Amino acid sequence: HYSFYDQNLVDLNGSGYLEEDEVKTALEIVGFKFATYQVRDIIRKYDINQQDGKIDFKEFKKVCVNGELLRDFHKD
Repeated sequence: HYSFYDQNLVDLNGSGYLEEDEVKTALEIVGFKFATYQVRDIIRKYDINQQDGKIDFKEFKKVCVNGELLRDFHKD
């Protein structure tokens, strides 16, 4: 069983960060389907340290566990 808790599954280049395509893959693994513009919005919101278009994996996991991602971006 795969989950976003497995960083190696989604951090394909081993950078320690999730870039746009990796964020989208991680979200799909846990059942979220977002448009590309939404993925970019997610990265902009949670990329608070570097502002380089990447999300730290630990921060991404924390956001998902806390349910923030669902409330903020997965609205019908």
